[in-house]
Amino acid sequence: MYDLEDVMMKSFRDDNGISSAFSIEPVDDNEYRVSTNVVDGLNDMIHFNLIVYPNGTYALNDRVFTARMIDDNIGSFSSIAADVARLASEFGVLLDDRGELTRDYINSRDLRSEVNNFTQLLNRVVDFAQLNRY
Repeated sequence: MYDLEDVMMKSFRDDNGISSAFSIEPVDDNEYRVSTNVVDGLNDMIHFNLIVYPNGTYALNDRVFTARMIDDNIGSFSSIAADVARLASEFGVLLDDRGELTRDYINSRDLRSEVNNFTQLLNRVVDFAQLNRY
């Protein structure tokens, strides 16, 4: 856990060395819930899961939280899924048929930028849904 916290602390430092607020809590063996201080257009904190693989790589996954939040608060996620998939591909993230966003096999040296990119993607998906209500 110490090594993961060290990596996460570094991953949330901006270029000026200022740390953003976050929390990380265990969900299961090798899986953690990350809450950032970034707030989406619905005034909700952005959350996602971080998975640690045995080979030392990581994955980021929203566990369909974003799709459910859009369905519950904005409109039909399925009506914008194709657009979200295109947006996600710009970030190297996959969208599955359930609406789950995943960025897989991240090296520890890339975790900083990938966490920031994943946070930005989730925020942009909510913004897109709000602008394109169906």
